Amino acid sequence: MTTVSDDKNTTFHYNVGQEKFYNKLQAIQENIKTLNPIHFKSPHGKTDFSVEPQHTLDELMAQHLTELRNKFRKVKLYYSGGSDSHLLLHACIKNNIHIDEIVCLRSGIPTADFEIDDYAIPTLKKNANKLQGTKITIKTPSTEDYFNFYKEGVTDSKIKIGSAGTHTYFRLLWNLDIYGEDPDDSVLNMRGQEKPRILKHGSDYYSYHIDTTLEPHINNYQFFSANPAIQIKQCHMYLSTFKKLNYTKETDIYLEQQAWNESIGRKISDEKLPHKNLYFGKNNNYVDFKGKRLYFSNDKDKLAMCWCKENKPDLLALWYENIEQLKELTHNQWWNDNAPELQSVGVFTEFHSLTSNSVKTVDELFPHGFNNQVR
Repeated sequence: MTTVSDDKNTTFHYNVGQEKFYNKLQAIQENIKTLNPIHFKSPHGKTDFSVEPQHTLDELMAQHLTELRNKFRKVKLYYSGGSDSHLLLHACIKNNIHIDEIVCLRSGIPTADFEIDDYAIPTLKKNANKLQGTKITIKTPSTEDYFNFYKEGVTDSKIKIGSAGTHTYFRLLWNLDIYGEDPDDSVLNMRGQEKPRILKHGSDYYSYHIDTTLEPHINNYQFFSANPAIQIKQCHMYLSTFKKLNYTKETDIYLEQQAWNESIGRKISDEKLPHKNLYFGKNNNYVDFKGKRLYFSNDKDKLAMCWCKENKPDLLALWYENIEQLKELTHNQWWNDNAPELQSVGVFTEFHSLTSNSVKTVDELFPHGFNNQVR
């Protein structure tokens, strides 16, 4: 079990019985051992989400960024060029919030790094004069790094620190960065996570988090989601748009990315932002490899896997061995469609009503199981 001082902003975590975890794979192992359920806890507790803050999102972001800057010795921003981290970068520049280091994580696989190469790096070059004194780090793992990581397999030490777990993309990004570092209470690793989610239940509207999108980790601070005022403001900004959208499944929001983004300020001037395609479940989203189907849940992993199939097939085979090891370690539980490469089954936080001072659990709202419906 990983522990950290109360001063650290690692606010999302798992409870299994009396134990607290920041690593889902540890939580899964504890669940299998004790049969106690896994609970995903947010920092919001019983906070009333029905009252929209009077301040604008820009004002709330500026206030929180100032608080964080004053609290931490070093502030690092992980920047991908996507809509969330882009708004966060823009807010830092606009409000003269000094960032000690901006980190862009490339995968090292040429076909899969278009977001960093085509969006993040050009934006940082464009704003170079506004980022004087900020260290810009572009991290690119080598093929040797991949081979070493996957040859080692899923070890106890990797599980303990969180560099091996339920973040099972083929591309090695976080695993070789903050997921593999010891926590430092004086350093903030800030990421632009995550856009709010809403569902309608009866006549009420609820906001909630799911762990698979937040990627909780002891070294990962989810800027937009962890701060209650920012989260509540985003929810009410999104609510009016949500009411106009005509979709029935929770995952359908990814078909409405533009409306989702624009409703919560994820559009800066006329700057171009990447559009991301995601895949859910086992359909045609797989790569044939030596008689096996290796699944992917996003385009970048698809491109990376196809490149390695042609250029480094031994590496793809090593990754598959790690996937099989994860199945064995977890008794093949907690994986979507029994495929770890499709990520773990999501765990929900509490559900906060946006129309009344009410907080519900997923079991209270869906006693027969969450049915993936929003209407």
